[in-house]
Amino acid sequence: MTLFSRSTGTTGRPHLTDCGKQSRKAFAGRSTQDGNPVVFHMAAFCARKALFFRPGETPGAEAPCHPRENFSWRCKAWSWGPGLQKSNLLLGIVNFFEPGMIMRAVVQRVLRGSVTVDNEIVGQIGHGLVVLLGVGCGDTVEDAYYLADKISQLRIFDDQEGKLNLSVQDVGGSVLAISQFTLFGDCRKGRRPSYSEAARPEEARELYEVFVQRLVSNGLTTATGRFQEHMVVEIINDGPVTLLLDSRKQF
Repeated sequence: MTLFSRSTGTTGRPHLTDCGKQSRKAFAGRSTQDGNPVVFHMAAFCARKALFFRPGETPGAEAPCHPRENFSWRCKAWSWGPGLQKSNLLLGIVNFFEPGMIMRAVVQRVLRGSVTVDNEIVGQIGHGLVVLLGVGCGDTVEDAYYLADKISQLRIFDDQEGKLNLSVQDVGGSVLAISQFTLFGDCRKGRRPSYSEAARPEEARELYEVFVQRLVSNGLTTATGRFQEHMVVEIINDGPVTLLLDSRKQF
């Protein structure tokens, strides 16, 4: 399956350029040329939708195409190639901008937590937070930093009046960080979850380690599980207090 972007040839007229399968990044700009409809210049996008051609159709207006962070969008792109007349316009419906998935975290306030691998405790904490971290396709260091900083400062511990006013830093608590790709399990179709939006192991490991190091640099004592190992996780939730976080502020 191939998608096309629109660029300008030597004749100054828009034409279609085969972009093939690219990464999950996109750039879009708008310009006008000789009174023609807006031309979009797109590069490095993920070819996940087909391009549909509908000859003999004239658009009333270009669909708006304003790039912004943290959302998926569809753009109706009108174009014509060399030798084609306006009466033979092509309509392309492209889901061309599908940004990296949000990094996800399940945060639980705990009395204690531990991780066991092969009957050996590899990480444990007392009072503090257990964080289950899911890394998605296209996540970046900035996503890891955002979540680590947010978790470090979340005021979800009781003060002297019993109100949730203190952070894990304030109470001298620790963090147990565990990688969990199943947070990206998509259960909308069928009975078997799909994990296609989870980052590949080598990418997830790198960002998981960045996340852990950021917690440490924030002054938190941090224990971990073992990446890509079968783990038995013990969590004694205190409250219970459980929060869902993501790096794009969608919930």
